[in-house]
Amino acid sequence: DGWHYRKLGNKVWHITEKNEADALRFLVTRPKDKPFFLNVAFFATHAKDGDVRQYMPQNSSMGMYAEDVIPNPKTGTEDAWRRMPYFFNEKNEGRTRWHWRYDNYTKRQT
Repeated sequence: DGWHYRKLGNKVWHITEKNEADALRFLVTRPKDKPFFLNVAFFATHAKDGDVRQYMPQNSSMGMYAEDVIPNPKTGTEDAWRRMPYFFNEKNEGRTRWHWRYDNYTKRQT
């Protein structure tokens, strides 16, 4: 369902924290005599549709970039957008999310 925070038992988890805990539990409890492969794909880098905040980092990382200024990327210009392949148009979901979150200085800083 695209959750970032959820109460599970007596704890409110952030999905990244839950992914980490599940991976560590696997590493501790896996059969030691068998080979394994573990791939952990963190979900929280994705926007939460229907929520104006869109990206909800863990509370523990909220202050990590408080003093940083996020510049406009070199590819964040209208000229760069016009050079994209034809299927990247204003109806493209990526473009919609760009406008929601990154199309001006103030949005990039929050």
